[in-house]
Amino acid sequence: MIKYPKKSVLIAVVAIVGIVWLGTGLYVTNQRRIEAEETAIRTRNSVWVTEQKSLLASGERSSIYFYSTSHTDEMVAMFAGMPEIKKLGFELTDLSNTGFPHVANLPNLTELMLYGGRHPIDSKGFEALRGHPSLEKLELINTHVTDHGLELLKTLPKLIELELYRDSFRERFLTDAAKVQLRDLRALRKLTIAGGWMSESTINELREELPNCAIGTVSSQ
Repeated sequence: MIKYPKKSVLIAVVAIVGIVWLGTGLYVTNQRRIEAEETAIRTRNSVWVTEQKSLLASGERSSIYFYSTSHTDEMVAMFAGMPEIKKLGFELTDLSNTGFPHVANLPNLTELMLYGGRHPIDSKGFEALRGHPSLEKLELINTHVTDHGLELLKTLPKLIELELYRDSFRERFLTDAAKVQLRDLRALRKLTIAGGWMSESTINELREELPNCAIGTVSSQ
């Protein structure tokens, strides 16, 4: 005599199969949605880059500002080597060490601002900027560049304005020890040390060692 599973067991099996099927369907649907969104973002990025390159080529623009962009490494690669770019800003983007060399290799770049982001540039990535011939103004805001990483600054022959900002509540990458690197920047004319990461006594010592540089401070809010 054949024994059939109890009705309750069959119902349970059907329910489990249904849940698995539903879960798989939701996963596939979600993946397709993500892929569609990524494709849309890349398409918008490509259109935007094309527009900016046209403005640069025409002489109507010499600066590019990236705000909260995704796939930023891919975007900066599209601007690689353009002599028309003189100013660049990155605020809360996903620019990483991988894409930063494309920024550092822009031959006529005079101003650069790096403001935090999802993959903040660290000392290793910052190395790509070593010896840049034309950079005059640099802002490092909530990056992961360390005291030692600032050694690179003395290889920038035209650097005259520098801002170093690090929120006091964040992990500390900059400390009073940064003074060792900063005191050698004799060509600086303006230095802003912001966020409260350097002590007032050390700042005063820097003022004595860099008499021709206006050194200001801003505390983090």
